[in-house]
Amino acid sequence: MNTLLDTTFSDRRAPQLPVKAAADFPNDMLCMLIDELAHGLVVLGADARVLLCNHAARRELERCRVLGERDHLLYACTRDGGKKLRAALVAIQNGTAPDTFGWTRRV
Repeated sequence: MNTLLDTTFSDRRAPQLPVKAAADFPNDMLCMLIDELAHGLVVLGADARVLLCNHAARRELERCRVLGERDHLLYACTRDGGKKLRAALVAIQNGTAPDTFGWTRRV
C-alpha cells in the first residue's frame, strides 16, 4: 500500500506499480471505502459465506446479538432467526425476494 501512496517521482513519468500492488489496488480501495461507512455492510456468497465485511458489521457480528460469524459463515443467534435467515437466502437465490426498496427493475 505504501507504494501506492508514494507520490514522489525521480522523473516526470507516471509511477510503475508492482504487479501485485496494481492487481490489489481496486480491492484495497473498496475495502477502505466500505470501512468508512457508519452502517454495517456484509456481502455474502450463495452458501452464506462472508465475502466482505466492514468494521461496523464486524463489531455487530462479534457481539452476536442477532447474527454471528463462524469459520467465515454467517449464522443467526436464535433458532427462529436461523429459519428466517435461511428463508431469506433461498428467496434471494431464487429471485423471489421482495423488493422493499424498489431497486429491482422488472424487464
